[in-house]
Amino acid sequence: MKKVLIVLMIVMASYSAVHCAEIYYDDPISVGIGARPISMGRAFVAIADDANAMFLNPAGLGFQKKWYLTSMNTNFLNEYQYMMFSGVNPTPNGTVGIGYVSSRIGGIDVSGGGSSDFYNQAIVLSYGRYVGDLLAPSLGEEQNMYAGLSFKHYDKGFTGSINAIGTGYNLDLGLLYAPEKWISYGLNLQNVLYGSKISGDFDPETIPFITKIGVAYNWLEYNVTFALDKDMFLSRANVPWPNHLGAEWKVIPSLSLRAGYDQVASSGDGGDLVGNTTLGVGLDLSGVQIDLAYMQNYAQTGISSNIVSVSFYSQPIFAQAAPPKKEEAVPGAEVAAPAPQEVTPPPPAPVVAAPVVAAPVVSAPPPKKVGQKITINPPGNLYTQYADLTISGAIDFDVTDVWIDAKKLEIRSDRIFVESIPLSIGKNERTIRVKDTSGAESKIVKKIVRFYVPTNMAFEEATSKNFEYKAIYTELYRFLGKDYNTSNELSRGAMALILAKAKKLNMVTPQAAIFKDVTYLHWAATFIKAVTSAGFMAGYKDGTFKPDQTVTRKELAFAISKAANIDEGTVMGYMSGKSTGENVTFGDLIEVIYYSEMFRKEIDDYQKYLGPESSMI
Repeated sequence: MKKVLIVLMIVMASYSAVHCAEIYYDDPISVGIGARPISMGRAFVAIADDANAMFLNPAGLGFQKKWYLTSMNTNFLNEYQYMMFSGVNPTPNGTVGIGYVSSRIGGIDVSGGGSSDFYNQAIVLSYGRYVGDLLAPSLGEEQNMYAGLSFKHYDKGFTGSINAIGTGYNLDLGLLYAPEKWISYGLNLQNVLYGSKISGDFDPETIPFITKIGVAYNWLEYNVTFALDKDMFLSRANVPWPNHLGAEWKVIPSLSLRAGYDQVASSGDGGDLVGNTTLGVGLDLSGVQIDLAYMQNYAQTGISSNIVSVSFYSQPIFAQAAPPKKEEAVPGAEVAAPAPQEVTPPPPAPVVAAPVVAAPVVSAPPPKKVGQKITINPPGNLYTQYADLTISGAIDFDVTDVWIDAKKLEIRSDRIFVESIPLSIGKNERTIRVKDTSGAESKIVKKIVRFYVPTNMAFEEATSKNFEYKAIYTELYRFLGKDYNTSNELSRGAMALILAKAKKLNMVTPQAAIFKDVTYLHWAATFIKAVTSAGFMAGYKDGTFKPDQTVTRKELAFAISKAANIDEGTVMGYMSGKSTGENVTFGDLIEVIYYSEMFRKEIDDYQKYLGPESSMI
């Protein structure tokens, strides 16, 4: 089967032989892209895992799970101003992207007087998706393969003393194949539209066809990736074929070090290859990524460039997703409602006034009276990942006592109280009760949700996840009744437990063995009986269930498609980067739950509990 894939790549690469030599257009995309690929010697065809993929291999867009916005602005050769913007967003049907690159130089002297500015720019529209499921019928099994394309519109010209404009368009096709976690192969056919030219107020220029191939090796034990790319100009006999070498070491999740060796042709046809060393650093700051690159410019002695790319990323925005339900505002009148006009402290002899005062006390509820005499920090309902929450409050001089639940708090001389509240995972409700000098009491109910963080996940990484992910982590913790690790493989027994509890299936303790290897005493017997009766999971032909065996990608897709009532092929697309028979982890399950919205009721329940004005601390 692998031979079939190799032949497919060779056939696609051979397409370039039909192109003939002409005057060639200087593609601005070839000058440079984002700082990360540049720092790796532009060896990126078999990696392509961020927004730069649209320029070097659009197939890499297919397995991206976050939206990215990336920008870069630098000067090359101390003359050219180079600018790049790009953005990508995954959807259940593939990832879409849009990019813009521009190369400009100003103040070019023109014979006869005056000067002109030169510009060369491109707008790129890209799309990439997982195609392993589509190839399965012809290849006999599903493959971890992605395909993509980029449509490019070019625009170049002069403004000033000379005005000349030319436009053109072309298309890139890409493939990315990762048979194992430790290796991947990439192919990018740039400018495949034969005869496409930049034409306008000057001689037409052919957009050159380039075949880029690459391989990337992931040294999983040390989080190091090595990459090798080669550019092939099969239609231009005298143009040398450059190599690109790169390496990236993720020292810690937030810090990456990079180095590379980038070859380029020193001139046009018949030129020599010039090698340049590149270096770089990447900082990932939970939603903001900063990439720095150093590059010695092409064939120029003593001239180098320092390049900075800034990227923003988060969870994908799905255009077809239903908008979140709007909840009614929580009244909270006991705290927020305005209090009636207060009178000075009660007179020393209230006995005579008591019959008169009694009616106003009934018509003006104590919460409105006392509620304005205390300020709670942090305000409102909250959700957090911390095990303890510190609450403080400033109180009026009329307040005599403060309690949190049944504990009476100490009031400092500056009328401040401070208390640390332990929180259990899930929903927490705390009642803050106050009493003033008149004896009137009021209570403020504060709702807090403590979300669970999986044991192997960095706290900062979990904090950057959106509300839905936090709720999913916590629900899995509640269902399992214990800590879990997102990298641990998911057993069939654990899968049965989670589905049975999540879907609130009818769980009756069996009185006899369900399968050959599942007696009625097995810890998961009740859950296995529930999910098999509901049709979410099934046993094997030999009469066993294999509760301790790891769930495969195919089994997970079948179970979730039944439980969430969605297409099985759609679920497979959520698990990008895995073949049909590959084992899945708790992390894979979380991704599938998130994209399928199988926990939508649980997520909505947390949001309703907290109300629309809740905030994270």
